[in-house]
Amino acid sequence: MIDYSGPERRRFVRVPFIFPVKYVLADDKDKKEYHSLSDNLSEGGIKIICMQKIDEGTDIRLDFSLPTSDGIIEIKCLGRIAWYREKDNKIYCGVQFVDLDSDKHKVLQNFIFKILEFRGVETG
Repeated sequence: MIDYSGPERRRFVRVPFIFPVKYVLADDKDKKEYHSLSDNLSEGGIKIICMQKIDEGTDIRLDFSLPTSDGIIEIKCLGRIAWYREKDNKIYCGVQFVDLDSDKHKVLQNFIFKILEFRGVETG
């Protein structure tokens, strides 16, 4: 885990990074796909900008891609809405990763490390 001692201390450091995110409500039998954008990312979850409110505790199937030195890696996992907030006519949802497998977790960890390294943040 990356150690971080910035002004807001959390379990995992968050990095601002905007990219497209697709999701499906896990209990939706019609499997309607929604499109959103990320706002930030951590090893434990992702903050997304949604078009509609999603209640806390709702499970969603996430699908997004991250650039790596090996190419674009697709991340698909179950997430759980930890919170939502409305601000400036936008709805933000904090999504906790529930079943991110170890290989994808390593991709995510390396991606975050590279972003922090690029921005000159101490990671060691």
